[in-house]
Parts: sequence; structure tokens; C-alpha cells
Amino acid sequence: MKIWLAEQIKKRAMLENLLAYWNEGRSCSFYCIATALIPTDLIKEAVNRAEEMAVSDKVGNDIKVKAKILRSLIQDLASKSNIDLKLGRKPKKEGRKR
Repeated sequence: MKIWLAEQIKKRAMLENLLAYWNEGRSCSFYCIATALIPTDLIKEAVNRAEEMAVSDKVGNDIKVKAKILRSLIQDLASKSNIDLKLGRKPKKEGRKR
């Protein structure tokens, strides 16, 4: 139980970091799903690589570009780990006919 709780605390801290520094206003759900399903070490790896790419590409403080880079890296790592980050949506029900 203590190990699981420690992991959840790490995931929460990671999510808070992603939302504070990498969210352009449209990535909240993606980051929530990613931190819930992907091990924290893989997300940390993606963040480190995104930081390196942002510096080498001279992105500066353009949050939209930074978020796009990080989302792409996280999606890549998830795919390599056979983790699907898309929400399963129920098909729409047909409305009642009058």
C-alpha cells in the first residue's frame, strides 16, 4: 500500500508540473490521462527530452510549441509501450423520434 501511495504522490506532482509549465490550455485531459497510465519515469524522460529540444530549437517561451513537442514525445513513448491515451467514447444514442 505504501509503494502504491508513493507512486500516486509522484504522479500527482508530475501532473501539477505538466499543468503549470507545459499546458497551453488544451492539454489538461491529455496530461491527466498520460500521468494516470504511463510510468512516471517515462514521463520524466519525455519532459527532459522536450526541454532539450525546446532549447536546441530556440523555442523560447512559446507555450504552444513546447506543449506540442511534449505531447508528441509522450504519445511516442506511450505507443512504444502499447499504451493507448485516447479516451474510449460511447457511441451517440439516437434521439427519440416524435
